Amino acid sequence: MARRSHWKLGVLALSTLATLSTTGCIVADAPNYSAPQRSPIFLFNPRPTPGSLQFLTREPADPVAFGATVRSEDAGEQLYAVLYFDYKHEGEYVHDETPLQPLTIEQERPIAFYVAGSRTFLQPKTCHTVTLMVMHLSSYDQQTNQFKGPPDDLASVTWFASVDDDGTILLKDCPTAAGELQ
Repeated sequence: MARRSHWKLGVLALSTLATLSTTGCIVADAPNYSAPQRSPIFLFNPRPTPGSLQFLTREPADPVAFGATVRSEDAGEQLYAVLYFDYKHEGEYVHDETPLQPLTIEQERPIAFYVAGSRTFLQPKTCHTVTLMVMHLSSYDQQTNQFKGPPDDLASVTWFASVDDDGTILLKDCPTAAGELQ
């Protein structure tokens, strides 16, 4: 009986030793991460729907919010958002602009610009484009109010708005996007 118990203890000791010798912990050096790289800018969830015609009036009224959700890796550089009326068309006008704090690609930021009545630059009985452009600050020339960066550093969405109190302006009367692409 003594030999049997010694044999069982020996097998147990060998299996424990084998288990300890085959497992282990390797401690590696921490990985070297490079500095974050700027990513393209992504706009999604535009509000209102870009395919819809927005009706504006020259009289004081509830404002219409033009906006979207932005996502980008900014690598520490601010974004710049600009809302244009009639971008690259006659009467081009910067309605509003704002810098946005730099964030990472995982962080969403909603942006919106509000347009209310009593805007003298909007001609009555006409259709206008309303364009939201978002780029990194280094890609925007604040003197000329124009984008100057590489194409992948610009995201935009365009709506059509009518200054029309009697409903006679139709979407077919609005400027085309072809003029904006030049």
